Amino acid sequence: MLEKRVQYHFKKSKQLYGSPRITEELLKEGHIVSSKTVRRLMKKLDLKSRTVRKYKATTNSISERDNS
Repeated sequence: MLEKRVQYHFKKSKQLYGSPRITEELLKEGHIVSSKTVRRLMKKLDLKSRTVRKYKATTNSISERDNS
């Protein structure tokens, strides 16, 4: 039962949520579970959250035009 809920929240978050956030969602549903238990289940099910980085511009094209 708990494994299915972990998988559900993982897929619902588009594979972005890690064990702390999934634990929070499970607690909201009324399940009493620790983040270590969720972490162990995620490892068992081979669920790894994606890391998304914000876009960072490496050059500022506006300032380059001003300087020429």
